[in-house]
Amino acid sequence: MIKEIFTTVKKSLIKSELDKLNSIKTELEHLNSKERYLHNHYETHIATIVKDDIRKAFEDAHFEDVAEIYKAKKQLRNEFDTLKIKYLSGLADNKLKYNKYLSKSLGKKRIEMPQITKSNILTFAKNFDDIGVIDTEMKLNEIKPAQDEFNNDKVLHFINEYLENDPDNIYIVSQDGYLIDGHHRWAAELQLMPENKTVKVKQINLPAEKLIEKANELKFTKQKDVDDKTFRKSIKIIAKAIEDGFIQDDLKELIKGKAGLVPVRRIVVKNGVPFSQIFWVKPDKNTNIDDTTIKENKLKNEKLFTRQQADDRIANVGDIVDANYIGKNSKKHFQLKNLKIVKVKDDYIEVEVPKQINTSLTYDDGMQIIFRKGAILKIPKTTSPDWSSHYNYKLRISDEERQARERNLHFLEEIRDYVKEAKKKGYSIYADVENMTDAQIEARYAPFFAKYGYKFDPIRMFDNAKKAIKERFRGVNLKYNFVFTTNGFKIDVYDKDTNAHLMHTTRGFVSGDDLLPGDLNKGIYHSYFKIYQVKYWGGGLAKKLFSAYYHEYKRMGLQFMGVQAGLESGPFVWPDYGFRGTYRKAEQVLDKFTPGASRDIKKYYIEIQDSSVERAWKDGNKIYIKYIDSEEPINVTNEKIKREDGTEVKKYDVDSQGFVHIPEYATRHTITEKEQRLAMSLYHQWREKHPNEPLFPFTVWTGNPKLRNASKVALLNAGGAHYAVNLTHKPAREDFERRIKYKQWLKENNIKDDM
Repeated sequence: MIKEIFTTVKKSLIKSELDKLNSIKTELEHLNSKERYLHNHYETHIATIVKDDIRKAFEDAHFEDVAEIYKAKKQLRNEFDTLKIKYLSGLADNKLKYNKYLSKSLGKKRIEMPQITKSNILTFAKNFDDIGVIDTEMKLNEIKPAQDEFNNDKVLHFINEYLENDPDNIYIVSQDGYLIDGHHRWAAELQLMPENKTVKVKQINLPAEKLIEKANELKFTKQKDVDDKTFRKSIKIIAKAIEDGFIQDDLKELIKGKAGLVPVRRIVVKNGVPFSQIFWVKPDKNTNIDDTTIKENKLKNEKLFTRQQADDRIANVGDIVDANYIGKNSKKHFQLKNLKIVKVKDDYIEVEVPKQINTSLTYDDGMQIIFRKGAILKIPKTTSPDWSSHYNYKLRISDEERQARERNLHFLEEIRDYVKEAKKKGYSIYADVENMTDAQIEARYAPFFAKYGYKFDPIRMFDNAKKAIKERFRGVNLKYNFVFTTNGFKIDVYDKDTNAHLMHTTRGFVSGDDLLPGDLNKGIYHSYFKIYQVKYWGGGLAKKLFSAYYHEYKRMGLQFMGVQAGLESGPFVWPDYGFRGTYRKAEQVLDKFTPGASRDIKKYYIEIQDSSVERAWKDGNKIYIKYIDSEEPINVTNEKIKREDGTEVKKYDVDSQGFVHIPEYATRHTITEKEQRLAMSLYHQWREKHPNEPLFPFTVWTGNPKLRNASKVALLNAGGAHYAVNLTHKPAREDFERRIKYKQWLKENNIKDDM
């Protein structure tokens, strides 16, 4: 009885440890998401600030936030690792779940079973297409093991892996439900997941015995015994790797014993510098490591160096690379694959680890070296003194893509002339080129043009934007500041006579957006747009500027546009340009279609509504109005207006953007029950008709005349939002072009759309 109680308590503790591990994992994923947002916000908003003191203030706050996240992640990571060890140790003392299913097995030994690598599963299944293969799902507890021989260490290995990254297995099963391959993966998943969890299977229309027989005849399947003795014999193959520094001290004794290797010290010359290196060879080859071998190694390194030089010129954020890496603290060598570039600098790239990598190496204190999912590693370019044959990377792109990128680089030969041409027009485009050497220009700009090509023309974009600006501010003596860099561009417009700021816009190039698929890595973030005097609002300037920008976006191959709508009217205005948001945000807005909810939807701005007003502004705590026919501005701070109920209130106020308006004259709207029902109906109709659309177009509401005012109330009450346009998605792209009147703009400016 006591033993049963003890077992029950122990099982409940293990279950609670697993729940806690999953909870910590969720918290870590949340922190990783926040960290990605902060990094994206820094690149698009903070790094583009020109004034050092302002940027420094924002950077201080930003890095405090990042430090807090790192601190929290480190604490959670330590807690996760400690709890994971405890959980796995508990499993080692307990009977693993798969044991209770062994009575249903065919009693096969592992040596009798085909061994199919995960990458060969689809190829394996194709061999049975003529017999019949069904892609279906089965519950874990419905799958029967064909073999009854398991290696518990291997089961625990997969449990450890699945605790870090959720399993995504496809199992091969027979017509009668027996598992043909992947027994240890199935046992691990069975241990961690509900036993009735459904998993993907490829069910082959043969009984198990016949399927095993046929499978073992295929060339790419291999048989192993449960201890994988053949793997141990293959240790001899690793001997050559010692020469390149990839085998550490703890394995050398084993290799000497298995392969009979001895160390030989030779002088090697690299980049003209001699240094001592140990070569491990067979005793009878001891005298054969001569200058020829050393020269071959040198040529190999030179070939590696030349290959990466070419990669350095065209590497982009978002590219996938394989890397040779030297541990920052351990100083040990690693070969890492499928790393994603997240930053490209003059002398190095930064890459992100896509999933946890558990290595066989350890730190000096014996702790296993693990690369965490999301970890950022710095890999040197060939321009860095840190580059070596053990510390480099290789791009994983097709020959076709490589050739296309290299063709784009020819623009570098003409970039100095282009910068001078822009300067004559008053534009600052790639301005740092004037103070750079050819090598520096190539290091800085080659990746940019390799990514975006050379068909776009910032001078043409600024010319078209300037034309639209002059039309809108007709009659004003204007002063401009146009800046274009590899990070983005900005435009500032001033009244030359009064030095008043009239307009500002900032756009930043980004390599991803959380709302869109991860393979979209060329985008623009619309950081800020403001016209500082209300009397210049309207008139279609925003749409004309959008068209001028978009005309070049297409030539850059941009795949998306994003915006964080935070200003007072932003949540309503951006959807009107065709920007879309998540369904989660749409449902938040839908909740704001509440009968009785009320809001000012159109302010009474004095500069727009009263033609006799030249300008209205706030200075300190005082509000001034300058009338056209008056010499001096009038202080209207304390002017009152009488309401219908006889009470008096201040006539003038200033909104969150600093514009003077009369609150009592504002247009107000209150949502009705009829509007609420219509909003809900339109939303659900859209979802039913477009089940595969990833983002929701808020114009479903804003574009409906019956909901125009109510949708404005709901969107503004729902607060700031993240919107995007996926330019690779034809319906979204065409909707955006229609809303900014792009084709009309082309016609008015006699511009041919050749993209």
